[in-house]
Amino acid sequence: MTRYRVFVGFLFLVLLSGCGPAAVTVLQRGAVPIQLVSPDGRIVTVSAELARTPAEQQRGLMGRTSLADGSGMLFIFPENAMRSFWMKNTLIPLDIIFFDDAGLFVSQATMVPCPAGGECPFTLSEGPARFALEIPTGFVQKAGIARDWRLMLGSWIQDS
Repeated sequence: MTRYRVFVGFLFLVLLSGCGPAAVTVLQRGAVPIQLVSPDGRIVTVSAELARTPAEQQRGLMGRTSLADGSGMLFIFPENAMRSFWMKNTLIPLDIIFFDDAGLFVSQATMVPCPAGGECPFTLSEGPARFALEIPTGFVQKAGIARDWRLMLGSWIQDS
């Protein structure tokens, strides 16, 4: 019973931490709350699955037919480097945001599924990045995420 109360209390705090448009997100099973912070201190919370291993990163969001608004996948790499993503076997359009090892915004882009029978284009970070966050397309624009935003580094980084 005590664990349940702690969990409910934690979930309540997570939901309250990002009051504002596109900020309140219910955590998916196996996901962690990822906070994005605007230059003026506004917080947007994303319920993100973590992709730490090369196998998890290669699989990514392949085969998904939908992705709830405010949810996504955070790719965690061991160091800053230029990053390249593609949408092989990914069925839904996605926004991607790249952050460096300090959590500072590097760049963002919208990615669309690969055309049937055609070449699958690559999306490159505009600079070295350690983290990449994939979220439903349109989320970046709706939340107003742009340069000078940052990824708040959390305890989830310790396991990486």
